[in-house]
Amino acid sequence: MGLVYRSMPPLADWQVRFSAALQHIGQIVTNTLAFVPNWVGALIFLVLLGGLAWYALRQVGVRADSGKEAAEVPGMKEAVETEETQAMQEEPVEYENNV
Repeated sequence: MGLVYRSMPPLADWQVRFSAALQHIGQIVTNTLAFVPNWVGALIFLVLLGGLAWYALRQVGVRADSGKEAAEVPGMKEAVETEETQAMQEEPVEYENNV
């Protein structure tokens, strides 16, 4: 009996329809973009990748600059330093082994 068992159940009706629709859409997109040279596709990809990298670096830069801006505001420098020193001076937690 072990050789007769199916490892995967058959697909449900909606799964078959979804798979066929997805393959159809993929074929339409492939046929529509078939005239575009490969170098144009690569250029579009690189531009999109560069845009995403710029967006990510902009987000990281905003967070890094906010600490500098807070340090420049009178009275805020002490608050920034206190948070940093508190984070560095936290004592380690010791756990007891009750075995």
